[in-house]
Amino acid sequence: QYSCGHVYQIVAHWCRDYIDTQKRCPPDVRYFENMEHDCGECRPKHPTPWEFMIERNKKSLPRYL
Repeated sequence: QYSCGHVYQIVAHWCRDYIDTQKRCPPDVRYFENMEHDCGECRPKHPTPWEFMIERNKKSLPRYL
């Protein structure tokens, strides 16, 4: 669990039913970690220093036919 409250679960082992049928099984959580930082979705967004150099206007891109 992250400090922001979000929880991400990573599969360490698939149950036999999932391997055979691709249907999800109930989770069996045996280990978890408490993270001292926010998840990627909650971290503050910092613009890249070179953002001013990126041309995002489609009109400025050359058209090749």
